[in-house]
Order: sequence, then structure tokens, then C-alpha cells
Amino acid sequence: MNDPKALAQERRQIFEDTYDGIIPKRVPIHASLYIQLCIQYAGLPLGETQWTLQNIEEAMDKTYQLSYSDNYPAGISQYPAHLQIMGSRAFVMGSGGFFQHPEVSALEQNEYDDYIKNPHDFVMEKVLPRLYPELDTDPITRSLIFAKAVKSFWDYVEAYSKIDAKLIRPTCTSR
Repeated sequence: MNDPKALAQERRQIFEDTYDGIIPKRVPIHASLYIQLCIQYAGLPLGETQWTLQNIEEAMDKTYQLSYSDNYPAGISQYPAHLQIMGSRAFVMGSGGFFQHPEVSALEQNEYDDYIKNPHDFVMEKVLPRLYPELDTDPITRSLIFAKAVKSFWDYVEAYSKIDAKLIRPTCTSR
């Protein structure tokens, strides 16, 4: 099909039919390519590229062009800055640039009663400082660290959103 609008409509329809319980014209293909895969395929340094986002758009575009998908194939990405700012113990970038998930316990078996009594306070005072040690400080410093982490997170979201806006093709169902 050469008409991008018609192709986008067809793709949208097969997803809608599937979700509505109608047998679609064909099975929809939903690819989800992790950003790390795109970076590696482009031959870029994985850890450094996740931090700087230098050439990330080209890496994503190059990989997505190889993908046959009825939707925009962007996958999940971990943003390293906010995790480091908070000293994350649950998401740690390994030497190869991939995020590792060490076994970390945020709630001990003998703490359930405390958790049940006041879940909010328990999470704020026990769980978050265990997962993110930089938050285990006085309230003012904790607020500043958290604000920096949130700002950093949204900076990455904004950067990726701009890339997505450029790369979403007229034939995708994402828009």
C-alpha cells in the first residue's frame, strides 16, 4: 500500500478490531525495541549514550527502519541520571551499560504490622530510603535531592518526546 494515510487507517483498524473482539483483516504486529538495542545496533557506547543522548535519534531511526511494525516501535528506556541522583539500589547501571536489578528488600517480613498501620509514612521513612539511600537524610536535603531527580527525569522524557515526535511516521497508529 503506497498511501500512508490509508496504511495508517488499516493499521488502526486491525488494532481496533482486535481490541473489540472482531477478527481483524490480519494479526497486528506490535514491536517494542528497547533503546539499548538501538544504541548497540548503531555501534554506539551503551552507557555513555544513555547519559548524553548523543546520536540517540539516529540510532533509534536506523533500528526502527528495520522493524516491521504496525505501531511506533519505541520501547522502554531507563533514564540513568535520576537513578544516580537518588543513589538507586534497585536499578544500577552495570559496567556494560545495561541496568541491573540487584536483589534488594524494601520491606522485611517483621515490618508488615508497621506498614499496615501507616503505609504512607512507612514507605516514605523506610522503603524509599532503602531503595534510594540519598533520600535517607534530613527533610530539606531530601526535598532538594528529590527535586533534582524529578527535574532530571523530566529532562529525559522531554528529550525522548522530541525524538519520538520526529520519528513517528505517518503510517504508524501512534498518532
